Amino acid sequence: MKDQDHTKLPTGRDIPFLISGILGIGASGPIIAKSQMPVPSMIFWRNIIGGLIMLPFALVRGEWKSQVQRSAIKWSALAGFLLALHFICFFWAMKYTSVATGTALTATQPIFAAIFVKLTGGHVAGDDSRTRDLVARSILENGPSTAAVLGERLGLTPAGIRRHLDLLVSDGVLEAREPRASSIRGRGRPSKVFVMSDQGREKFEHSYDDLAVAALKFMSAQSGEHLVNGFAQSRADDIERKAATAIAKRSHKVDALAAFLTDQGYAASVHEKPMGQELCQHHCPIAHVAAEFPQLCEAETEALSKLLGTHVQRLATIAHGDGVCTTFIPQAQTNNGKVRA
Repeated sequence: MKDQDHTKLPTGRDIPFLISGILGIGASGPIIAKSQMPVPSMIFWRNIIGGLIMLPFALVRGEWKSQVQRSAIKWSALAGFLLALHFICFFWAMKYTSVATGTALTATQPIFAAIFVKLTGGHVAGDDSRTRDLVARSILENGPSTAAVLGERLGLTPAGIRRHLDLLVSDGVLEAREPRASSIRGRGRPSKVFVMSDQGREKFEHSYDDLAVAALKFMSAQSGEHLVNGFAQSRADDIERKAATAIAKRSHKVDALAAFLTDQGYAASVHEKPMGQELCQHHCPIAHVAAEFPQLCEAETEALSKLLGTHVQRLATIAHGDGVCTTFIPQAQTNNGKVRA
């Protein structure tokens, strides 16, 4: 079983380890109850022997070399202290109750741990698949993001977010890329950004891309390029007509347009820039089709310009392999060239 995913059932060589663990934990109760050794001595030897057994596995796996794992040493020390308190209470309890009762009460520990985690805003292991979907959707809706930004946005620990990102990358849902030079600040090695892959976007896709491409190719071959251009313009006109109604009575036109596009499946957001705003569409329902027929993007850009009453500039598109469709909207200017507030 892969160590990154603790939600899968054990298979193969993991079965003997699982059986050994069950037998060891199950036998601890009777051994403790029958032992005449002082409680502190039992705790000491249990931890020493357990540590020696686990040490070779830790050295072989090399997890201690990871920067993330080394940064967690302080938490491990605290966990060790709390575990010692747990053993003291458990060992003493086994002296005053039956083995069955003591073992049964101890077995309920994961239930209370899961309740505590949920009440404090965390997630339990059974939520891993749902959490990975949240991570993927966060990148889809907010664009390329670093692990630190994702962890803060979703309330996940650095180790937790890294585990989910590694799985999403290995599954082909996300891609890890070097950040753009313009976004690098400060010294040191810049953190990688994670973007949605084409395969990942297909999970959120609701259109029949291959059929649409085939249909447009047929139209182009039979009747010429002008028919494809007419289709692209008709689609853009439809977007313009619907969006005009949605933003008609809104004072912040760009924000209203982003909300409309999000409802249409574009996962749009607005970012302030020194000389204007950037309208970012983190998902494109027609990206695969637009890659073959850029007229769709061009007509859509023209529609956005008409809706906002100003010239806009497309800086990047998902159809051309960028992580997000980015449209720059300059601030409105007066006749003397000054920026209008």
